[in-house]
Amino acid sequence: MEHSEVVTPAGNPGGTWGKLKRVGQNLYRHPESDEYYGRRKHQGRHILHKLDTSDHKLAKLRLAAWLGKSATTQKGTILDAVTNLAAVRSGKSKSTTATEASIQKRFLLAFDGKRQISSIRPGELVRFMGMLEAEGLTPATRNRYGLWLKALFKLAIAEGRIDQSPWVLAQIRPARIRRQPPRIPSEEQIMKILAEVRACKVNAENKESADFLEFQWRAGLGQAEVAALDWEHVDWPSNAIAVQRIKTKSWFRIPIYPNLRPLLLRRWESAKRPTKGRIFRILDARHALSAACERLALPRFTQRNLRQHFLLEAVRRGVDVRLLAEWQNHKDGGKLILSTYTQVITEDQERYRQSQIEKLSGPVAAADRSPRASSRAKSRRPGR
Repeated sequence: MEHSEVVTPAGNPGGTWGKLKRVGQNLYRHPESDEYYGRRKHQGRHILHKLDTSDHKLAKLRLAAWLGKSATTQKGTILDAVTNLAAVRSGKSKSTTATEASIQKRFLLAFDGKRQISSIRPGELVRFMGMLEAEGLTPATRNRYGLWLKALFKLAIAEGRIDQSPWVLAQIRPARIRRQPPRIPSEEQIMKILAEVRACKVNAENKESADFLEFQWRAGLGQAEVAALDWEHVDWPSNAIAVQRIKTKSWFRIPIYPNLRPLLLRRWESAKRPTKGRIFRILDARHALSAACERLALPRFTQRNLRQHFLLEAVRRGVDVRLLAEWQNHKDGGKLILSTYTQVITEDQERYRQSQIEKLSGPVAAADRSPRASSRAKSRRPGR
C-alpha cells in the first residue's frame, strides 16, 4: 500500500485530522489505530501524510525522510533494487552468483518488479518465506534466501530508498540446520582406495590420480588448493608450503607434515628437482576415487572426506585446534573444527571416554596436597 496524503484547507480540522493527537513536531498519532501521521504546511494548505506504522522510532525516521523531500527516499522499484544488488555482488564466485540469480528470479515471481521497494511490508516477507518452506526447500536454502533479502534491503537503505528494512521488522529467524556428521573413511579404507586407483590400468593417469588423492589426505587440503600448488610454493629450508585458498584468494602456510614429506620428496626427485611448475598435472581425481569406491564396494567417499580424515585424526591425537585452524586458513580459532569433528569422535564413545578418563589418572602432584595432609604424613613413624 502506498503512503497516502490528505490535503485539508487551513482552519478546517475535520475527518481524520480532527482525531489526531500531536506527539511531536510535525508528528501526530491516531488514538484509535495508534498509527502515526506527518503534517506540514504548503501554500496555505495543511498536508497530512500517513506514515504506515505504529512504531514511534520508525515514524520519526519516515517523517524526517518525508519532510526532507529527498529525491530518492521512498522511490525506486523492486526491480531497480534487485538489479543494483546484483551489480554490487557481481564479484562473487561463480557458484554464489548462480545461486543468487536463482533466488532473484524466484523473488521477482512473487513480487512485481514494477512495485516500489518501499511498498513491501514485513507480513509479505513472512508469507514468502512460508511459501518457500511449503515448496520443500531445505533449511540451508531458505537461509540463503534470508541472507539475500537482508542484503537487498540493507542496500536499499544505503541508497535512501527506504527508512528501515522490512526484513528486520519481520523478525524471521534462520531455519535450524541439523547437520549429519561427515562420513569419513578409516585409514585402512584409504590405503585400499589408493592401491585400487594405482592398479587401475583403464585410467591413463592412475598413478598421478593416486598421488593427488594421497596428497589431499596427508596435507589436509582441498582439491582446488592441491591442483594449484607449484614447486615454487615449497619452502624446503623452512619445511613449509605456501597455499592459496582459491575461493577467498588468501594465502596461508602449512608444515610439510612427517607423513607428507616422503610423497613430496618422491615427486620432487622424479621431476628432477624443479624450482617451479605445477606439482600435479591433473586438476581433479574425483572420478578415479568414485570408481575405486564402487569397485571395492565402499561408500562413495569424496575428496573432501580425505581432508576430513586428516583433521579428525589430528583432533584425536590432541593437536592444538587453534593450530589446525591456522593450517586450514580458518579465522575462527578452531570453532568450526570442534563443532564438526567432536560429533564423529564421540561416535566411538567407549574409546573416547576411556582416553579422557586416563588423563585424570596418576598420582596427585605434591603441590596439590593440602599442608595439613603433608604434616600428618611427616609426623607418622614406622611401626605405629
